[in-house]
Amino acid sequence: MSLSIRKTLAIGAFSALAAAQTAPKLDAECADVVIFMARGNDAPYHDSRTFPFVEATCSKLTAQGKTCDYIDVQYDVTLGGDYCSQIAEGARNGIAEITAFNNKCPCSHIVVNGYSEGAHVMGDVLGGPGGCTFVSAGIDNTSSAGKASKYYHTALRVYLLTLCSRCCSPLG
Repeated sequence: MSLSIRKTLAIGAFSALAAAQTAPKLDAECADVVIFMARGNDAPYHDSRTFPFVEATCSKLTAQGKTCDYIDVQYDVTLGGDYCSQIAEGARNGIAEITAFNNKCPCSHIVVNGYSEGAHVMGDVLGGPGGCTFVSAGIDNTSSAGKASKYYHTALRVYLLTLCSRCCSPLG
């Protein structure tokens, strides 16, 4: 096989792999509700374990005449990677993304959802370090975002019930 054919095949295989991986969605317009998603270990963005939550939640809200969107928390979830470093990166990015969005859209209700490793990330986003060494102190509870947050978690998921610094309209 000639060198040019091998290069073409390699470029084609790389392009197919890159196209198969969905890029994270890192911004959204101001909406009634915006969901921040943190994926699980070794999971692609918008996978079958996390994205149905966005679809079901936004579908229900849209049927009620509300607007809904989502943003991915960007962090490395490579299988076999340094778990605590991944959690730290996710917590830092999640805090930064949620704070920036809350500053941009103070009337939006924010929901956080994390699956598996993502639940650990969102727990650290909201309340500080979990199972690793000090990662974060969580969202500053004296900030407008921190004062408005109420959350709970289950074994593999974390949900934020509402986070809006100036809730301009009730969700009902």
